Amino acid sequence: MTVQGNGPPRQYRVVMSKQTENRLKELHAKAAQTGTSHRFMAAFRAIMERLRTDPFVFGEPLYRLPSLKLMVRHAAIAPIAVAYAVHEDQPLVFIRWFKVLS
Repeated sequence: MTVQGNGPPRQYRVVMSKQTENRLKELHAKAAQTGTSHRFMAAFRAIMERLRTDPFVFGEPLYRLPSLKLMVRHAAIAPIAVAYAVHEDQPLVFIRWFKVLS
């Protein structure tokens, strides 16, 4: 967990577009059809927790967008992969996409 000095752990706000949210719902519906909904939701909850608490540690860095002060990263907790960007100054995470691992 990321800690700022002696204060409480830093919590990041996690946001995604409506399009990304709809895609996530589609992926969950497919998981439900195949009987893997429980595993899908457990992975989703774990991903969201990591994004809220330690997005700079979770996953692998890909590249920076210096003018936007964003670090773009990928991470996965089976069966879900996620691409996201973390703001370097503000406690903010932008989810780009979710995919189901094959």
